[in-house]
Amino acid sequence: MSVTSSDLSTLRTGLEQGLAKLTECHVESQNEHLDGDQLEFERIYRFHEASTVRKRHLLVYFKDRWQYNVVCQGATEEDFAYWLPMFDFMRLTFRLSGSDATSQFTPSPHLNALQT
Repeated sequence: MSVTSSDLSTLRTGLEQGLAKLTECHVESQNEHLDGDQLEFERIYRFHEASTVRKRHLLVYFKDRWQYNVVCQGATEEDFAYWLPMFDFMRLTFRLSGSDATSQFTPSPHLNALQT
């Protein structure tokens, strides 16, 4: 079964329920994008794991019947801040193409803006 734009609310609810299971989870930033039947969720959040506060950047893409998760997390909040620019570059330089899991990530139009 393929994911369609009508699934947006259901998928959002599932994502929120998953995040609510993390100890003391606080969502700092959230974004959603709908491009035809490709759905994208982005969340930046903090949570507690053992005695450490973690920070995570989560991208979730749904296209056709596939789900792609891209996660950036450092061992500490300081490590997260260090790795975030590299994650941002990676995130801005790919996009999903095709309609199945055998698709390759292709360069995003954002890459041209970064090179000029």
